[in-house]
Amino acid sequence: MSDQSLSDKSGWTRDTPWRQGHILPAAAVSELGLGGMADTCVVVISHDCDIANDDLTVEPNVEVIVGRIGVRREGNFEWAKAPRTLHMALPCCDGTPVIELSATRKVIVPKSTLARFEPDHSFCMPPKQLATLRQWLAVRYNRSAFPDAFDRFIRAEKLDEKFRTILGKHGDIITAIYFDVDKGRQRAADDSGLFTLSVVLAYESGDEPLENAEIADKAAESLVNEFANKFYDEKCSTWSRVHLLSCIAMSEADLPVSRAKLLQQWRLEHVSLRSDADPAFPFNPGS
Repeated sequence: MSDQSLSDKSGWTRDTPWRQGHILPAAAVSELGLGGMADTCVVVISHDCDIANDDLTVEPNVEVIVGRIGVRREGNFEWAKAPRTLHMALPCCDGTPVIELSATRKVIVPKSTLARFEPDHSFCMPPKQLATLRQWLAVRYNRSAFPDAFDRFIRAEKLDEKFRTILGKHGDIITAIYFDVDKGRQRAADDSGLFTLSVVLAYESGDEPLENAEIADKAAESLVNEFANKFYDEKCSTWSRVHLLSCIAMSEADLPVSRAKLLQQWRLEHVSLRSDADPAFPFNPGS
C-alpha cells in the first residue's frame, strides 16, 4: 500500500484542522476512551509539523494530555513553574476556566480515529497560553539542576518554601525566579565552599504595571531579608554558605535575552546534581 493510499484511507491530510493546543470534543474523548468525567479536558500537544504530516507510516499518531477543567487556580502551577503540573486559564464560551495538565497523563491517539472529529471550537487557546504550554512541555526534559551543596543549604534554611510561597501568592504576576549561581562558574561536585547568588524575579506588567512592579519589588525585598537572616553574620560582617549578591524584580519586557541566557530558572520540584536524587517520577516497566 502506498503512503498516499494509506493517508486517503485514514482520512488524514495536511489540511487537517488539528493543531497543537486544540481541545478534543466530548465525542472524540468518548470514542478514544480517554475518560467520561464531566471535568475531563483533553489537549493536543504534538507539534504542528508532526500533526500535519500525512505520511502515517512516519507519523501515525497524535500525542495528547488528558487533563481536568474547572480546577482551582494555583499560582505555583502557572507559567510553567512546575515541570509536572500546569495550570492555565483557557477562554471558552462559558468564561475563562482553569485547566490542569499533568506530565504523566500523556496518551497517544491514532490519526485515523481523530480524523473523524474536529477540534472543540468553543475553546480558544491564545498565543500566550500556547507559548506557556510549549515551554512547559520542554521543561520536562530541559530544566536546571543546582549543585548538591547549594541545594542542601537552601533547603536546610527552608528558603525553597519561601520561593513556593512567593510563587503561590503572586503566581499570576511573578512568572519566574531566576538564579545566577557562582556567576556560571563550574565547581567540583564535592566543593561546598561559599556560593555566590544573584536572583531575578521576573514579573508580568499586565494592565497594572505600577502595581505589579510594586508587588514584585516587595517580594524581592522579602527575599533579601530572608537570605540576610539565614546566611549573613552582622557581627563579623560576613556571609556563610550562600552570599546573596543581589535580588531584584524585573519586568519580562525589560529582561534582556543576553542576560536570560546566563540565568537558570528555579522551578518547583527541581533536582540537585547529586547522584542519588529522586527521579522525576518512578518508572515501573511492569505497569
